[in-house]
Amino acid sequence: MALSKETLQNSLAVAQKTLSAWEKSLETRNAALPEKERVTNKKDPKWRKFNADCADIQARLDAIKVAEDRNAALLNRDAAAE
Repeated sequence: MALSKETLQNSLAVAQKTLSAWEKSLETRNAALPEKERVTNKKDPKWRKFNADCADIQARLDAIKVAEDRNAALLNRDAAAE
């Protein structure tokens, strides 16, 4: 799915807010539990999904950056050749 850079940046901001809110929720929930019953972030399925969403969007933004850099290099090369 091809989305614009701005759309992906907005989606990443929302995903990061969701992840942050879930981390706070986990901290609150874990504070009420005994030490042995506490859940780490990496073992919580929702945290893993939210974290994966952030990583996926970031990877797409990185791919856009690579394509932009490649296109800029081509334009510079063509301008230098003329």
